[in-house]
Amino acid sequence: MSPVFLGRAFLCPAGFKVLAVNSYLYRNVTVMDKYRKPDQYYLDNSHREVIAELKAVFRPVAEAYQELKASGEDKDEKHFKLNWEFRERAVELNRLKKKVMVECMRYDELRDDLVESHPIPKKPRCNTCGKKMKLVTHMFDLDCTEMRFLFECNGGHLPKRAIYSDGREYVLPQKRCRVCQGTDFISTREINGSLLIFSDECKKCGNKDILELDESPEAFEHISEQERSFFCTAFENEDTPMEGLTKFLTIIDNVIKHPKITYDTDVLKMLNVQQAEKRLKKKLKKRGFKKFRLGTPSNRENFSVEFSVLDASDRDTQASRSELRELISRILFKTNWRIMQQKITCRMGYLEGKIMGYEGEWDLQRIAGEIHERREKPKG
Repeated sequence: MSPVFLGRAFLCPAGFKVLAVNSYLYRNVTVMDKYRKPDQYYLDNSHREVIAELKAVFRPVAEAYQELKASGEDKDEKHFKLNWEFRERAVELNRLKKKVMVECMRYDELRDDLVESHPIPKKPRCNTCGKKMKLVTHMFDLDCTEMRFLFECNGGHLPKRAIYSDGREYVLPQKRCRVCQGTDFISTREINGSLLIFSDECKKCGNKDILELDESPEAFEHISEQERSFFCTAFENEDTPMEGLTKFLTIIDNVIKHPKITYDTDVLKMLNVQQAEKRLKKKLKKRGFKKFRLGTPSNRENFSVEFSVLDASDRDTQASRSELRELISRILFKTNWRIMQQKITCRMGYLEGKIMGYEGEWDLQRIAGEIHERREKPKG
């Protein structure tokens, strides 16, 4: 992909071939392309980054395991420590990348919405040859509330021109030297294979800024399904070792404190996924939350299910999140389901979160205990 030039300013691809400059995002695309890609595109990008980082973290674990096999138990502590750190990082990184993936999907959807809602302006003419310029890409601000259209001359003349849909033209701020704030430069451009090398030398103080851009085609590494399973899917919906240890110690503590206390689990309404979705959809709709739906549940004994819903009221973001959490907690209180404590996300009235379903005897006893405590708690 070629970099985008706008007069003296130049923009290079980074990450997903997107770079923020002057609070705007630029990307060279065929104008008719959709920014929103299939879900698998984002999932693969997320897994590719996770695998690359975790490979380096796992390497010492594998080496320590070989030492353990060769030397015996005296190396057990080293292997345990490294494996603990690897699993902690693997859970945290997979959680983070999933959030980033969702945000990338939403952002691309917002960009498509902007493109669809803004008419293409009348083509401007090149300042050098006077011929009409062609539309090459779009420019978006970082919060995706505004866009411009970038035109270039068919003859390669600079500068390119950024035009709003209403015909107004955007002009880049004057470039200044980062050392002396001078505004007069000697600019050069060199080509070395796939590299474009740009330099701006300040005539006042001699400071030189150099930027190298790699124009080689973007290449995605093939993802091994074995590595995807080992580094990514194996840690989905998993606790970190520390979180697991904390839960285990809590269970032991409860057993010690309340060894003989049992509760009647008949007070619980046992719901399957479809029944839970139906109950929530019906009751939330009465409070202005529409189109409630659940995602695909995990296949574990106690599994989480992501949900989404639209707030059709005029509540602000904070009120919408708080109201939804309180409602779901109340609706599910006497069932085998609980809303997870992680933050409910809300953007433009679209909310997402997770609920957890329980079937194990210990968990059902715990939930029945919550109901019992609520009944026994004095009113007022």
